[in-house]
Amino acid sequence: MQDTPVRAGGGWRQGLVQLGLAWLLLLCPGPAGEAEAVEGSPAGGASDVAEPAADGAPGSDGAPLLEPAPGSGDGEDQPAADGEGEREGATGLRFASTVLELRPAPRATLSLLLPRDMESRGAATVAEALALVPGLQLPYHPKPGSSLHVRGFDPRGSLVLLDGIPIREVYAGGYDLSSLTIGHLAALEVERGVPSLLHGPGAMGGVVRLSTLARSGERLSGRLRGHVGQYHDGELDDAGGGLSATRRFGPLQTFLAASHDASNGFRLSADYRPGPENAAFHEAGGRREGSDFSRSMLYGKLALEQGAWKVRAIGNFFFQNRGIPPFESSGYTRYWRYGEYSTYLLGISGHHQGNSNGSRIRLRSVEALAYLSVHQDTIEDFQDASYTQPTRNPLAWFAASSYDNSTTGLTLRPALLLGPGNELELAAGLSSDWHGQRELPVPRGEDAASDWLPWERYRAATFFLAAEDTQQLGRLRLTGGIGASGLQLLAEEHQQRSYPVDERWIDAWEARLFADHELGDHGRLLAAAGRKVRFPTFKELFSNALGGNTGLAPETATMLELGLELAGPSQPRRGSLALRGFHARVSDLIERGRESYVNIDRATISGMELEAGVQPFPWLSLSGAYTFLQTRNESYGRELDYRSPHVATLDLRLRLPGGVSLAGQAGYHARQRAWYVDPLSGSWVEERLPGYCLVHGRLQQELPLSARTSLLAYLQVHNLLDADHVDGSFAPRPGRNVQAGLGMDF
Repeated sequence: MQDTPVRAGGGWRQGLVQLGLAWLLLLCPGPAGEAEAVEGSPAGGASDVAEPAADGAPGSDGAPLLEPAPGSGDGEDQPAADGEGEREGATGLRFASTVLELRPAPRATLSLLLPRDMESRGAATVAEALALVPGLQLPYHPKPGSSLHVRGFDPRGSLVLLDGIPIREVYAGGYDLSSLTIGHLAALEVERGVPSLLHGPGAMGGVVRLSTLARSGERLSGRLRGHVGQYHDGELDDAGGGLSATRRFGPLQTFLAASHDASNGFRLSADYRPGPENAAFHEAGGRREGSDFSRSMLYGKLALEQGAWKVRAIGNFFFQNRGIPPFESSGYTRYWRYGEYSTYLLGISGHHQGNSNGSRIRLRSVEALAYLSVHQDTIEDFQDASYTQPTRNPLAWFAASSYDNSTTGLTLRPALLLGPGNELELAAGLSSDWHGQRELPVPRGEDAASDWLPWERYRAATFFLAAEDTQQLGRLRLTGGIGASGLQLLAEEHQQRSYPVDERWIDAWEARLFADHELGDHGRLLAAAGRKVRFPTFKELFSNALGGNTGLAPETATMLELGLELAGPSQPRRGSLALRGFHARVSDLIERGRESYVNIDRATISGMELEAGVQPFPWLSLSGAYTFLQTRNESYGRELDYRSPHVATLDLRLRLPGGVSLAGQAGYHARQRAWYVDPLSGSWVEERLPGYCLVHGRLQQELPLSARTSLLAYLQVHNLLDADHVDGSFAPRPGRNVQAGLGMDF
């Protein structure tokens, strides 16, 4: 095995990150003072804060289910409306409850993670932060990385939004969530069940909303973090850090953040043994070949508030290059790596708060968002695990392959008050997706060279219209909505030649009913039903290698959810329980057959989620969750690929005297099964992946220096028991990893 050095990111990208750090230093701090912003939940406007927990209902604010008791030290992590002010004795960076993203409608099931939740789990990426959210699974494969599965729906059926801007690779419909760092996030929210129609199509499984810093104070406030990890053979395998800061200049609020981290690669479990089931991944133990990475993030936002108007502009850039651990396909071992895996997000939004006085029907608010989302990646193929010489193997598909994706879009959301307790929310959206791909052929001959082939290009437009009406009837809240959407193919180009496409709109409709009934002051009943759709991706429509099919129909899902949430009679934080059942019937499921993508008859997804929490003492909280999932491809008579039928998690948080805290998590995933067509024999092959259990822990010391400044030091261990495990493929996953870090909140 060859130990490779930590790889630096691209020169110009690293320069951008350094420039961002320089900008942060220009925001020199003034005298210590009160900061206005608090950590918050995604919402639309200052006076229209979303309800992550309705009247203290349990289970709506993610894992753990319980809010910290007063004085427990975690109070600063709870969401607050604009102007709520500081909690007494709180320290550290504060975030706001108003963000760029448009205001969501009521929903059946919501999990909210705040920065303290993510930090206590030792999470550095969105994938790691989501690992303990009920109903979510994140299977891994060397090339696509960590993919999001929400209640049995794969990444093509879920949305990931950062301040309302979609993050995805439009060709295949997925995205590697382990490439998204979280140091600049104010909240991470997961909506599942029957998601709101106001998001448009493509949200059958759910919606993950990433909300960034949103409101600053007159004085500079910020957060600084740094870490090192995994000392081995005289060197550190991991290192990184980040800085975020906010400051107000009159009506103008500024937000800046930058981070960079790198790794030589992860170490495998000491129990790892090569065998016939993982032979295709060519690994003998030690440090995993091709698991190194270098990633950087740069973020900036300007927010201007004048009277009833709010305007915000955001830019968020993620740069990454990473190895792809070796894997064998079609009789050839591929030593790939991403020379580039970058995402650029730009957005500008406006919000106008209407007048609550006047006629019976009046405008409550109107919001608009215009955005650009760009994703670019390039895969290079090498001769061997040294990743130095480009391949010349005739079995290789290419020497390099490049994707260039972009989405431009506009969303408009007015909200009307129709009368007492009656609100109508409307949404309209139009987006244009563009994809280009090209390949560098493998040179033929010892001294031969090759040139990039011309771009293949595809373009499509999507629109949606939706309306949801919410009526409050005493303790009962009812929401009903209907939506329409369409996909239009606009261009297909190969080898610099344009081909005709059917430009007729592929249309679809969606509907949703939601009921939330309060049971006294200590519980509620939830019920939701709806119809959701997703349109085929460019890959499913046009892929030459895998059998694209322009005649595909949209997938449709008919969905149902029932839930019960309870809290203790006098102290909601002392105990809580949530039980939810869900069922979905998917028609026209898009799967790859032996020769092409096809709409198969149908699939079914059923399951239940159980969450429970208890806080017997102000310094101790325990929460756990269990998800049962049953999936079936009705046409083929088997399960859907890589879905664990049983997932259980446990989260413990202990706060000791002197600013010491201890957090621990444990997670169990049952076995997974999958089927694929062997390219050599043409027959179906079944994979059976074993179940596994992982335990993580974090010990942290906080040292307050002043009312607004504190230091912290931590030691955390991922995979404490050094379990050998796989998830999503037989590619071996990391063994034990120890990391130490320092930080300051100011």
